[in-house]
Amino acid sequence: MKLKLHYPIIIFLFYLINFLMKFLPLKILPLFGSFLGKIAFLILKSKRNLIYQNLKTAFPNWKEEKLKKCTLENFKHYGITFLELFKTKKLLNKIEIEGIENLNEKPSIFITGHIGNWELLAQALGNNGIPLFALAKKSYLNVFTNFLINLRKKGNVETILRSEKESPKLLLKSIKEGNVLGFLIDQDTKVDGIFIDFFGIPAYTPKGPIEIALKKKIPLNFGYLIRKGYFKYYSKIERIDTSSFNLEETLKIINKKFENIIREHPTQWVWVHKRWKTKPNKNDFKR
Repeated sequence: MKLKLHYPIIIFLFYLINFLMKFLPLKILPLFGSFLGKIAFLILKSKRNLIYQNLKTAFPNWKEEKLKKCTLENFKHYGITFLELFKTKKLLNKIEIEGIENLNEKPSIFITGHIGNWELLAQALGNNGIPLFALAKKSYLNVFTNFLINLRKKGNVETILRSEKESPKLLLKSIKEGNVLGFLIDQDTKVDGIFIDFFGIPAYTPKGPIEIALKKKIPLNFGYLIRKGYFKYYSKIERIDTSSFNLEETLKIINKKFENIIREHPTQWVWVHKRWKTKPNKNDFKR
C-alpha cells in the first residue's frame, strides 16, 4: 500500500484523541464529537458533496435546506460514533436491546449494517452473552485495524479479516463450532453479490452470508443499534423467516429493513459511502 502524505497526520490525530479520551469526562463526548464532525464538514469538501448527493438520490423530494442540514448532522454523527469507541465500557449499560433471545439459537448468521454505532452493537451483544465472530474489512491504516480488533476482542467479538486467505475456512469452522457469525452487507464491496433495490435504485448487495444461511439451513437474524439521544441507545434483533424465500427474495427483505431504519434515522447511516457505485448490466438485475 502506497503511503499517502496525509496518513501521518491522521495517525497523529488518532493517537492524540485516544490520549485525550482517557481524561475527558463522558458527558462532553457528544459535544466533542459534534465539534470534530463540524471540522470535518468544513474541511472535507469532496466527502461533503458525496453525502449531499447520496441524500439527494435517496430523498429526491427533500428541500435544499433539509439536505444541507442532514449532511452536517451526518458528519456530527461520525464524530460522535468515533469517540464512542473509546468509551464503550461506560456506554454498555445505556443500551436497550429488544429480541436478543433470537441469537440464542446457534450456529446462526447475524446481519447488520453501518447504521448508528455497529461496533457498539457488537460489544453490547458480547457483553450480554452472545459472543460474535465478525467478518470485517481491513482498514487502510494498520493502526485502525489493530485498534478495532483489540476493541472487539475485549467485548467477546473475534474478527475474521475478509482479505485473509484462510477467512472462508475460519467461517466454516465457526459454523461447525456453533457460533454466531456477524456480517455487514449494506455496502458496495468487492465480494460476490447481486443487484437489489435500495431506495428504489439497483444496489450491488453482498450475498455470501445469506447463501450460507440458506445452504446450511441455520437461523438468519437482522439487527441494528441506533442513538436515540445523548447516552441513550436502542437495539433490535429480529429473526428472518427464510423457509419460503430464495436468495433474491431474502436480500430484498433485508435491504428494505435497512431502508426503513435509515428513513427513520437518516443522519445515522454512512452516506459517505458510494452505495450505488457498481452499475448493473441488463442481465444483472430483475425487477
